Amino acid sequence: MLSYRFMRMEVSGNQIRTTDVSLLQIATTIPVRFLGAPMQPTTLRVAPTETTTDMHLFGTMYPLNDLVIFIAMLP
Repeated sequence: MLSYRFMRMEVSGNQIRTTDVSLLQIATTIPVRFLGAPMQPTTLRVAPTETTTDMHLFGTMYPLNDLVIFIAMLP
C-alpha cells in the first residue's frame, strides 16, 4: 500500500511548558541560548505570535505475513 497525506498545523501564542507567556516576558526574561557573540543582547528580542506549518507525508506498508507488516514514512 502507498499513501500520501497533507497536514496543516496552525498555532498561536507562546508557552513555556504549560504556562502561557507574554511577548514582554519573553523579551525581558528569556536568555539567549547561544550567548557570547559580541554586542549580542542577553535576552531574546524576536518571538513569533503565530505560525503555520504544512507537511507532506509519504508512506508505504508491505505485509510480510499475517502478523508482520513493514511500514515506512517520509515527511
